[in-house]
Amino acid sequence: ITPGPFGLLGRYHAKRNGAAYISAFHTDFEQLARIYWNPVSRTFVNAYLNTANRYICKRSATVLVNNSNLQKDVENLGAPSVEIMGTPLQPLFLEKPLQSPPERIEKICFIGRLAPEKNTNRIIEAARALPDIHFLIGGDGPCRRSLQESAQDLKNVTFSGWLTREKLIQLIDQSSLLLLPSKIETFGSVALEAMARGRPALVSSNAGIHDWPQLAEGLFAYDQDRPLIDALREILALPAGTLQAKAEAARTAAEAFNDQTIRQWVDVLTKYADK
Repeated sequence: ITPGPFGLLGRYHAKRNGAAYISAFHTDFEQLARIYWNPVSRTFVNAYLNTANRYICKRSATVLVNNSNLQKDVENLGAPSVEIMGTPLQPLFLEKPLQSPPERIEKICFIGRLAPEKNTNRIIEAARALPDIHFLIGGDGPCRRSLQESAQDLKNVTFSGWLTREKLIQLIDQSSLLLLPSKIETFGSVALEAMARGRPALVSSNAGIHDWPQLAEGLFAYDQDRPLIDALREILALPAGTLQAKAEAARTAAEAFNDQTIRQWVDVLTKYADK
């Protein structure tokens, strides 16, 4: 259940039906508030969310998080226990036949909400500095118009808009690398999806996906204190064999992680079903 009003609605229905109540805390809303609201508005928004989330956490059998950095937050909100959970993959990402990655990186993709917290402006800057690499940007959001305007003179940037799951997979398969340079990224599910398609991902080091050591072989960590172009140039300079090995490791790691995650979800749901 999403924190806030939907979480409160879930609590209402759980109590009404005598069901166990497990909540999920998957976003650091205070960080988002600092991006979207001025100090006055932020005070009211955070006060409301903090009150609602405290009510939810205290009444949950357990609270699920997908980033260990959130554990202390939910404990402070009164959670009786915390489970750090992975995100399972939609079967289509594993069942659809794989497309072999090109021997050299020619296309790089970003897929997600085109919003300030995703740092998408850095992708346009990188595209301007790397004219021989095609950047595919999938998704929609409040920054789409401004991004398109800033990239209107670039022939190596393509915006695909909102994508169905099939189109999303096609976009990943066309690429050799996925970018996720977000300021805030609780987990980074699209990076795991790219790995399942045999594509490594360059993901902000603050993303929760880095919490799982078994996924490290398919990921590159991006430190936001440095220009994105520098991180990309390092990857582009790697030998073709190294990139191929990284792609294969990404697929293997994603499959194993998905199996582990499903077992963990079953164990947690079974554990708390009768409470």
